[in-house]
Amino acid sequence: MLEIKNLNFKYSKGEFTLVGISLSLKKGEILGVMGPSGSGKTTLVYILSGIIPSFIKGDLSGEIKIFNKRISEISPFKDKITLIMQNPYTQLSGIKSTVFEEIAFPLENKGLEKEKIIQKVNEILKKLEIEHLKNKNVFELSGGETQKVTIATGLVIEPELIIMDEISTLLDFWSTEKIYNIIREYIKKNKKIGIIIENSISHIFEYTDYSLILNNGRQVFWGPTSLLIKERKNLEKWGIEPFLFSSSYKKLKQKILEKIGKWELL
Repeated sequence: MLEIKNLNFKYSKGEFTLVGISLSLKKGEILGVMGPSGSGKTTLVYILSGIIPSFIKGDLSGEIKIFNKRISEISPFKDKITLIMQNPYTQLSGIKSTVFEEIAFPLENKGLEKEKIIQKVNEILKKLEIEHLKNKNVFELSGGETQKVTIATGLVIEPELIIMDEISTLLDFWSTEKIYNIIREYIKKNKKIGIIIENSISHIFEYTDYSLILNNGRQVFWGPTSLLIKERKNLEKWGIEPFLFSSSYKKLKQKILEKIGKWELL
């Protein structure tokens, strides 16, 4: 379970970046986080992933519990917290050559037996449909391929909490749909917790249970994602593009779904 009560944070030099954030998630639930640039999304990601206060210092107050542990007690590696960032190149180990070795690296750090590592890596390669990249040099991949490898590396440890920071940026439409569906299935089936930071309200609406909208470091919306439809008039004011509700989006969605043999519309 994830609980945040009256979270406030400011960096060592500067004003408060987050003010009065409160929310809660149960196992098996996915949170979508939106907000314009500078709204505090990245800071929230750093806090929930343990980067703050472990590596970045500042004035942090409020109550934060992940799996019934206070944030100061959390060890991202030990507590199986995966952070997948927008720029995949910053998450490569830098010491492994092939895709297989890169994905295997966190399992090696955990001390798993070689046979188990091979099994788990092959399973995630197959699930993400990137088996053809297995023996390729990680430094010769395209941006989208590199993002898929970092996602595979994050999922292979079977995390309890998955934080995805705008991971669709370098992915095409089909890859984004595929990966979000795989991650959602993993979270729901195994009762884990997921957090999706996205600029696309359509992805938030399709893949999350609850939504948090930040504006100038403050919480302007928190609740079931389905209730966002009632906030249509406020979305632009909060810096969110309400494309999901436009007729042009619905027409585009229908054309896409017709091509793949699906008829359910948002």
